[in-house]
Amino acid sequence: MKENNNKNIFPLVLIVGVILILVGGAYWYSQQMKKLEPEKPAEPSGVRIIDASESTEEEAIVDEEMVEEEDTEEVSEEITEDELVTILSQLFADKYEKDLSEVNLSIDEIQGSYVSGGVSFEGEISGAYFYAAEVGGEWSIVFDGNGTTPCDVLEAVDFPVDMAPECWDEINMELVVRE
Repeated sequence: MKENNNKNIFPLVLIVGVILILVGGAYWYSQQMKKLEPEKPAEPSGVRIIDASESTEEEAIVDEEMVEEEDTEEVSEEITEDELVTILSQLFADKYEKDLSEVNLSIDEIQGSYVSGGVSFEGEISGAYFYAAEVGGEWSIVFDGNGTTPCDVLEAVDFPVDMAPECWDEINMELVVRE
């Protein structure tokens, strides 16, 4: 009779052992994946498109001299919303290696050199919101995504509080209400 009990328990012990090994393996795998995730950059994740193949060192020096001369003047010129949509759409097309015709961009708010809006790509189900700013006469994407914007990228360009009232403090891992 005791032999029957031992034979009935063995498959149960084997199944429990296999389950424990699978759970342990899944935990180990998840820990390994966390180690492989790229670290977030310390600097803002803004994008600035510069085509170095079209400029020479002499042009770069001339451009620097012109910027120094224009320091007292306002660098940005008044542009239309349509022109701004075109500029920002091109930045997104370049950033995500898409054709310009695939970019769908809408502007929600413009305040001087700051813009907020939404962006999506043809054939994709969802889109994202974005913040952009003109810095040094050049437009750049400050942030785009669906999560809370990191505080450091907003602070780097002095983004208006009323356009982005909350941000995520990555150091303290908390939501911050900007003032």
